[in-house]
Amino acid sequence: MSAGKNMPQVHSTQMRSLRRNVGICDIERQKQIHHLRHIIRQLARKVPPDFTPAGVRARWQSGYADALRMIEREPWTEPVDAMEGVVVHQAV
Repeated sequence: MSAGKNMPQVHSTQMRSLRRNVGICDIERQKQIHHLRHIIRQLARKVPPDFTPAGVRARWQSGYADALRMIEREPWTEPVDAMEGVVVHQAV
């Protein structure tokens, strides 16, 4: 048995309707892309000037150094007042 015999028959009016719907979907998709392009441009204006590979690397290295200092200090091992509830350990 060939695959064509098991496939449902599609009439020409249905095909025209399908083509028309695909065209509408394509137009809607293009509108979405156009809108997103404008949003990306607006967001790009808000990116700080130091948002460069070197700037991101510098921030990462600074944060990593802060984390190492806090781990070395081990502030979580110091006694705290039981009435505090929540203790925040900040880098000094």
